[in-house]
Amino acid sequence: MKVLILGTAFALAASSVFAGNLKAPTMEAPVAVAPATLQNVSTGSVSPLLIAGGLALVVLAVAAGNNGSTSSSGTH
Repeated sequence: MKVLILGTAFALAASSVFAGNLKAPTMEAPVAVAPATLQNVSTGSVSPLLIAGGLALVVLAVAAGNNGSTSSSGTH
């Protein structure tokens, strides 16, 4: 009988503890996601492409310039 009374007392105590709180509920601020800027993304990928393209043009220009002038002995 004691177990039944103690069980009932603990059940009532637990239900009143978890029933509510006097503190007002706090709402968290909504998370705002900033849109990604395309300017930062594009400048990071364009610079290496411009450098590689410039180097390729220099290599092609040097190869085209040296095509007929490889002999410098002076004999024609």
